[in-house]
Amino acid sequence: MIRIRFHGRGGHGVKTAGRIVGTAAFLAGHQVQDSPVYGAERRGAAVAAFTRISDAPILERGLIESPDFIVVADETLLNDRGAAVLAGQDLATAVFINATTGEGLRERYGIRPPVVTCDVTALTLEKLGKASALSAGLGAAAARLTGDFRELVGLLA
Repeated sequence: MIRIRFHGRGGHGVKTAGRIVGTAAFLAGHQVQDSPVYGAERRGAAVAAFTRISDAPILERGLIESPDFIVVADETLLNDRGAAVLAGQDLATAVFINATTGEGLRERYGIRPPVVTCDVTALTLEKLGKASALSAGLGAAAARLTGDFRELVGLLA
């Protein structure tokens, strides 16, 4: 099973990104479960979304405490202890961060898995014409990390 945990702020589209990845995986023939968690529904508040992908029925429910991949829409969340972005990182294959550069991120935040960075905001603006479509770019990044169903979500070249 592949477990992906998305972190962002209200308005970044992490709920939609999780849904995009889940839909792409479903259309590729996998079993899927995706769900968001957010408290105060307001723009800018920390939110998380979870996507599970498997070839067998998914019997787990709830939060993903030990993700295979962590996708971070906003680097500033790494400083937010309440967002718990790096919780369970020891078993993660990679941490993806929407940032212009990955230089020094591992050391600054104590990230143990490999860090992958890309300025998804700029790429989304370039490819789709508006930065508000960040969810498409985050979904594409997550799909690319899994190495699966790439043909359905080909936004990142």
